[in-house]
Amino acid sequence: MNTLINKYCFPWLLSAVIQQLIVGSSTFFMIQLGLDLGGRMALVWLLGFVFSLVIVFVPRIFNERFLVKAKYSAFKKHVGLYEENLFACPYLRTDRAYNSGHQAFFQNQTWLVINEAYDFLDDFVSLVLNVVINIAVISSALTSQFLLAYLVSVFIIIISIKFSGRTIARKSAVSQEKQGRVQSIMFPGWDTILVGNKYNWSLWKKEFNKSAEGARNAEIDFKLASNLLSLGIIAVSIIPITIVIMRILFSEPQDTGFLTAIVVTLPRHVNNIQHLSLVIEDLAAFLGIREKVRMLVKASGKIVDASCYQGDIDWSRLTFIHGHEERKFDSFDDCISFISSCIGSTTGNHMLLIGGNGAGKTTLLMKIKEFFGHDAFFYSNHLDLYFADSSNKEYSTGQRVRADMDELVEARLQKQVRLFLLDEWNANLDDQNQARIQEKIDKLAADSFVMEVRNKDIPLS
Repeated sequence: MNTLINKYCFPWLLSAVIQQLIVGSSTFFMIQLGLDLGGRMALVWLLGFVFSLVIVFVPRIFNERFLVKAKYSAFKKHVGLYEENLFACPYLRTDRAYNSGHQAFFQNQTWLVINEAYDFLDDFVSLVLNVVINIAVISSALTSQFLLAYLVSVFIIIISIKFSGRTIARKSAVSQEKQGRVQSIMFPGWDTILVGNKYNWSLWKKEFNKSAEGARNAEIDFKLASNLLSLGIIAVSIIPITIVIMRILFSEPQDTGFLTAIVVTLPRHVNNIQHLSLVIEDLAAFLGIREKVRMLVKASGKIVDASCYQGDIDWSRLTFIHGHEERKFDSFDDCISFISSCIGSTTGNHMLLIGGNGAGKTTLLMKIKEFFGHDAFFYSNHLDLYFADSSNKEYSTGQRVRADMDELVEARLQKQVRLFLLDEWNANLDDQNQARIQEKIDKLAADSFVMEVRNKDIPLS
């Protein structure tokens, strides 16, 4: 939950405290009005009560303003975790299992969970402050027996939550995992629906129904466990407050003003009990929220062993064409050594990588990108990289690749990086588009080294 804390949390919390203090003051004015009903100060207490009801909404304006700022600040922080831990790990892009388990968190779950967590915390903090302040006011103005009764109720709540917390957290984790699976299965669904192949559609629909049913059942199981826990706790925790009220009402005769104050605060007791019930539900739900945030952080975690995600390279099946010479390498170190010697030299700035399917061409380019870091730029026709032009317009494949290469040239990226790695940039392109794009690649090669994997043979410049 530490990732949700930022500079906007304090003013958000302060405004919530001020708002609930105003609510507490209305309880105080109401009690004093009951105690002094018909007295000289009755009008003052009445005006104070009415005034508190009016100004209670003023802090809410600031509360919601800072709440929104806190949400987006946390959202940026979580995206920053992906950048910090996963930036320049291109080998992960080709691991289907990793993407299936993590991509949905980045694209959907991050904002959804953060938004849900802050809305939950806003309601929870307001409820807790409301209950605590109202109990403090009632106990100090009427009788400390109420404080003791509420403390007993709180003790009952804490014990109950402690013994059931792990079960709720486990069911929440299962529910979120199932929801993430539904999110991941939705990605191929769009193209499958639009294209309309019955075979693909039937397979996708079957998997979608299976995933949706699993997510539904897991969510129902989690909600049922939370609700049953809340029901059991509230049934027990309400007993001490009820006993105190009954003792006061049916004990020896009390002062009329005191009894009047007890009666006029009955709605507040009802509200306190209702809010206490909500606090109990929120305490159970908090375990689920905390688990969701934990899984967000886990999804953006640093890779400990990259070898688990890197594919194999069959060097015997790879051929490197540099200038008019064919070369073979036996290891990654030999390959990197040759590329490093070519960068900045006058022996030719183009290299073509040839190999059959499954030889490890893309894997090699990914490893080279990882090795050179910011000094290398990786581009593939199959990736959805963000560009200022093509990412904001509807282009055909040829138009998109051409626009991307134009943008790289106009940005003078060849002056900023030493190596361009182009993976099957000409896939699904006609000869005319290939020729135009090749001209752009030649401009990049004028100042940088270009290493290409081509989907089909075209003359190497």
